[in-house]
Amino acid sequence: MHKHTRMLSALAASVLAAGLSVGATAQAAPAPSTAKATGTATSDGGELAAKRALTATGSAPDSVSVVTLGGVGAADWRATRYGYTGTFRDGSSILDVAWTSSRLESFGIAPGRTIWHAWPGSGGWKQMPHNGRADDVGAAAKDGARRAVSVWVNNSGYWCSVDPGNGRWGAWSRC
Repeated sequence: MHKHTRMLSALAASVLAAGLSVGATAQAAPAPSTAKATGTATSDGGELAAKRALTATGSAPDSVSVVTLGGVGAADWRATRYGYTGTFRDGSSILDVAWTSSRLESFGIAPGRTIWHAWPGSGGWKQMPHNGRADDVGAAAKDGARRAVSVWVNNSGYWCSVDPGNGRWGAWSRC
């Protein structure tokens, strides 16, 4: 399934919110997006449905994410976030997340399928812990101090990592 055809369902969003509230990982799917000439994407009504589902389960959907579409047909492509440039997998995207108005973080998939993230002051793109491998980014959600991010693995589905609020991302598990 290609990233442009994956849809954020209310069920997936509510499962992610429930997982955040009990400490488990859960499914997260990206909101549908529309590519612009600049190569960036904006969320449409799918994001609203996700926020409604998160609110219905008691989670505060205060994180905002934007997916930047990467190049397709090239061996890899480069992107810069917070002054740090990284190289990313052909056909993958960058997930930019504003956990709060002052806490920003971006996620991407390197050509070797490793999962990377960067934030202001990180000193560069850093590989996510626990040796995860993915084909594209998924989505992000937040509930209080807890944060979750998902990635897409071809022929395997979504995998999630959760930071329980201490700045340490947990192991990747199917969500």
